[in-house]
Amino acid sequence: RNRASQLSAAREMPAVASTVAPILIFAVALFLVYQVNHHSQVHDLITAHEDTHKDIHFATGGREAQEAQPAVAQHLQSEPKADGAKIIETGSNAAATLTAAKPVDTCHAEPGAEYHGAVVQWGDKHTTETAGECCEACQKRAETEGCNVWVWCGAEFCGGGDVRRPRGECWLKKGDLSTLMDYGVGKGHTGITWISGLLYSEEQMQAYQLVKTKAEQAEVQRLHGLRERQDLPLVWMDVSLKGEPLGRMEFVLFTDTSPLAAENMRRMCSGEVSPKHTLAGAPFYRIIDQFIDQNGIPDGVSVAVGGTYKDDAAGLKLTHDRKGLLSMANSGPNTNGNHFSIMMGPAPHLNTHYTIFGEMVSGWNVAKEVNKLSQGRPNNELLNSKDAMIVAVGQLRAGTPVPPDVIAAGLVHF
Repeated sequence: RNRASQLSAAREMPAVASTVAPILIFAVALFLVYQVNHHSQVHDLITAHEDTHKDIHFATGGREAQEAQPAVAQHLQSEPKADGAKIIETGSNAAATLTAAKPVDTCHAEPGAEYHGAVVQWGDKHTTETAGECCEACQKRAETEGCNVWVWCGAEFCGGGDVRRPRGECWLKKGDLSTLMDYGVGKGHTGITWISGLLYSEEQMQAYQLVKTKAEQAEVQRLHGLRERQDLPLVWMDVSLKGEPLGRMEFVLFTDTSPLAAENMRRMCSGEVSPKHTLAGAPFYRIIDQFIDQNGIPDGVSVAVGGTYKDDAAGLKLTHDRKGLLSMANSGPNTNGNHFSIMMGPAPHLNTHYTIFGEMVSGWNVAKEVNKLSQGRPNNELLNSKDAMIVAVGQLRAGTPVPPDVIAAGLVHF
């Protein structure tokens, strides 16, 4: 009887299979369609995220978002691997498998970086054997003295120029988390021999990221509004790097607050005075890492507005509180001419000494690439180089003219 039942079931199987097979095929097809659509949606989300970062690349503090964010994330998420940790890579997918639990990284060490802040403990009077001990010293003084930055010398000597600090110096500092994240973390390079770290809690980091996202969105809107102001001049500069085209920078000039300096720059970009009175062909002759890109018409060419001019009083009151500002170069009060600096970040020590007269509204990546030329040089400063040059200039908008009597009254007569 059992044998007969098995034979009967076997005869019925083709009929069942003919019914089930289409259902299975249809189910598999639906699953594949779902996977394709899901992958497409994920790809669209990633692309949209990348495009958003590209849109806000100038507004991001310190460095361009598409490069700065991975650098920051690398140092924020880097954690000391437990003993026996293994990294397994398969094809295009990489998975990190730890054979032991990962300890939490609270020191956030970044080699090749020197973070700044108010000094809690001078390093010339404080040495440690390791970077970890330096970090621990900061942690012990966090609540009582606000220490959240540690800087340790792990090389034979650290620093540059005449001041060379010995191995083991441990500097403890304190500073604003937002400023340190924007202008410190992720900015290290091989030209710096210090190792630095930043202390913060998960709650502090979440609060910072929320504030930063809102600030980036507001900055995009602010720069867009500044660029569209019809009363202010809008000029451009094309830059080359080692003989190859690099890109264009655009600047809005503050003729409303700094009429003398702004008008002089406008004329150096418009070329209306003479072919000699333009920035075309002028090199970035002084570049200091994360500080300035400096340029100007070579000495021997008269000042575009007619002579050396006074400091713009309102321009001196503006503060060097962000990257992208145009700041005059001078040799003392009321000695302004054809030389200027593009600020790579905040520089409060320049306040009240140098006139701010404009701001970059596009092309930050160009200024950043120029600034990289200084990295690894003595004191991370490049002087008298022609590797980066302004090759062409122009004016997109003249803005409201500066009255001739304002310029005449601003000229210095020796």
